[in-house]
Amino acid sequence: MANEACPPESDEWVGLLEDTRDPDEGWSLLVCRYICKACSLISTIFPMVCEGLFDEARRHYHSLLEQVSALEHECLRWMAQAAPEELAPSSHTHFFWNIWRSARLKLHNLFFMLANLVLHTPMHRISQSAEIFDSFMLEATKDRCLAIVATAAQETIDSIPVSLGGRSPEFATATYASWFEGMSQISPLSHVYTTRTVPKHLRNTARLALLAIGKERGILQAFKTRPGAVQYAAEAAVGISLDDTMENVTEVT
Repeated sequence: MANEACPPESDEWVGLLEDTRDPDEGWSLLVCRYICKACSLISTIFPMVCEGLFDEARRHYHSLLEQVSALEHECLRWMAQAAPEELAPSSHTHFFWNIWRSARLKLHNLFFMLANLVLHTPMHRISQSAEIFDSFMLEATKDRCLAIVATAAQETIDSIPVSLGGRSPEFATATYASWFEGMSQISPLSHVYTTRTVPKHLRNTARLALLAIGKERGILQAFKTRPGAVQYAAEAAVGISLDDTMENVTEVT
C-alpha cells in the first residue's frame, strides 16, 4: 500500500459496484471504500510525520482525527449489523479481512505519529496565537492508536494458515491455490513485520511466517521485506523503539 491517494475516480467506481453488487459482496465493497478513504488520509499525514511539518500537523489535526474516527465508526458499525454469512470465513472474506487490517494498521500507526508530532512540537515553533492542545487527550489518542495497531496485527497473525505455522484453517489445497494463498499473505504480514508500533513478538511471528512462505511455498518476494526503509521526524517517532535487531528475513536461518 503506497503512501498516496487512490485515483480521483475511485469513489465513483466503488459507487457503481455498490449499485450492482451481489448480496454477498457487502464486505468486500466496504473494504474498498475503507481503503479509498484511508489512502487519502495516509497521503495527507505521511509527509507531515516524515518532514516534521509541525504547523500543518497542528492546523489539520482535529479535522484528520474526526475523519479517522468517522471511518473507523462506519466500518465497525457495518460489521456489527452485517448478517453472519457476510462475514463467514472463506478464502474470499479471508483475503479482504487482511486487506482491511493492513490499511487499518497503517492508518493508525501514522496517526499515532501525527499525535506525537503535535505533542512534541518545539516551543519555538508555536506562535502565541496558536491553539493549545491538551496533552492528556493526545496521549489518550496515541494509546487508542496503539491498541488498534496491536489488534490489527494480532488478527493478521491469527489468519496465518496451519501450513505456515499458524492456526487458521486452510482455504487452499491445490498447488496453484496454495501459491496464491501464500502470495496473499505477504503484504499483510509485511505490514505487521515492518511497523515498529506493532508489539515485537507479533513482528517476529510475521517475520517467521514470511520466511516460511519464501522457503515452503517458493515465493521469493517474501524474502524482500525489511524494516526501517522510511525515516520519520524525530518528534513523530518519540516512544517508538528504533534499536531493531530484526534484520531482513533472508538472513534468518
